[in-house]
Order: sequence, then structure tokens, then C-alpha cells
Amino acid sequence: MAGQRVATERIDLDLCRLAGEHRTGLRLLEVRDDVEAARDQALAEREVARLNLGYTEVRAPIDGVVGNRSARTGSYATPGVSLIALVPFVLVTNPSFPARDLKEFIANVRANPGKYSFSSSGTAASAYMVTALFNSMAQLDAQHVPYKGSGPAIADIIGGQITYTIETVAATVGHVKSGRLKAYGVSFSQRANAMPDVPTIAEAAPLPGYDIGAWIGYTAPAGTPREAVARLAAEMQKIAQAPEIKERYLSLGLDPISSTPDEMATFLRQQQERYGAIIKAQGIKIE
Repeated sequence: MAGQRVATERIDLDLCRLAGEHRTGLRLLEVRDDVEAARDQALAEREVARLNLGYTEVRAPIDGVVGNRSARTGSYATPGVSLIALVPFVLVTNPSFPARDLKEFIANVRANPGKYSFSSSGTAASAYMVTALFNSMAQLDAQHVPYKGSGPAIADIIGGQITYTIETVAATVGHVKSGRLKAYGVSFSQRANAMPDVPTIAEAAPLPGYDIGAWIGYTAPAGTPREAVARLAAEMQKIAQAPEIKERYLSLGLDPISSTPDEMATFLRQQQERYGAIIKAQGIKIE
């Protein structure tokens, strides 16, 4: 599964060790790339077999990028089991940008159409869609500069070549804490645990209804009986409550959550509608 990753460091093996200490044996694994996804899939299947459900397969976690691709089709191919983390984004600039808060930032950019630029990790990436929605709702006209990955997209903001971006808290929190980036607002309707002092974009702009980001969650194979999916979800919720799991996710700029299968289905439908509208409005081609 190619695309933007939600954390800059490897967390899958650490979470395997943590989850392995719990009696359920389920492993919380983050998809990294095709090779590691195949490895994680095999690990997950072996662990689920230990639950004696009669089903030995669980999909390695999907993330917001994978989910965004599904917005083209009108449905997700496999039933959701449980969300395990929300991935908040944050609007950041170089500290030299002349705006004390988000209202001033919007006023400055709006007053100078075409003058400023924003970066993303690619036109089909979550970061671009999150920023495109912000620009549309705030009525901003800025030049898009796509990069191959979050790292260079953020580096050129630190270097002063690009004006702003809305990138994951996970990828930016270290730079914000060190003073190399200035944070103006986070993308979800609730503040990010890793940046509790940064207001939401919805409240700071204000832009009522701006509530968007990425996520990580598990799905089961198509056709898995509802009772089996419910049992898997219940086991995952037990793991999600473990203090060490929560602490590890929070340290990576992720907001840990858990959900029932029905709650995940509702969440995915809402996100599908939101991202689908952005894809259509922006004419984005997702391969």
C-alpha cells in the first residue's frame, strides 16, 4: 500500500511486543510498505487463529490514505472491525510568517492571491486533500507545490521556500516543539493530544464544519460473520485500553481510540463522503 505514512518512525514491532503481553494475543500493526504489509498480514493471521474463532485472517490496518482511495468506489471492500487511532493534521508555517494567529494568517493569504505557496506529499495524498478543503473553505488562492513525501514538503517550509502546509501532527510535532515551525490549528474538531495548546482550525479561523484527518483501523475479510467481527472488535478494544498502548500512540502524535464495527462503519461513511467530495471538486486522479 503506497502512500503517505502517518508516523516517521517504525512502531509496528514495538506495538507487537506490547500487545503480545495481553492475553488476547492480537497485535497492533501499522502498514509500512508492500513487503512489510505482507509480513504483518501473516503475523496478524497467526495471532487471530489463537482466538479460536474459526477464522484465521484479519487485515493489517488500513489508514486514511487507503480509505481515501476507497472514496472513488462508493464503498469499502471489507467490513470494519475497529478503529485504533485518529491521525490529526496541523497547519504550520515558518516561524517568520507575519501572523500571530490563524485569523491573521487567513487574512494575509486571502489579501494576496497567488503570492503564497503550500506544499503536500503529493496531489493524491491526504495532506493535499486536507489542505485543499481548508483553502476552499477559507477562500484562499495559493500555489500548490507537490513533493514526494512529507519530509521534503516540511523541510522547504523550515527553509523558507514554501509558505505553509497542513501535515500530520506526527510529522511536525518535533519541529513545532523545537521552534522550527509555527502551528496555527489542528484539523479535527477536537484538539490533538500531542498539541493540547494548539486550537482547532474550526475554532481558530473560525471555519465551522472543518473536521478532517486520517485514521488507522482494522478490517476483516469480506464475508466474515458479524459475530466473528464483533468478537475481534471486543478483543481489540481490550488492547486499546492498555496504558502502554495509549502512551505509545500519543508519543507518536496519534490519538488512540477504539470503536465497535458499527461505529467504524459510520465513521468510514462520513470520511468517504468528505474525501469523495474533495476528490471530485479538485479533479484528483488516484491510481
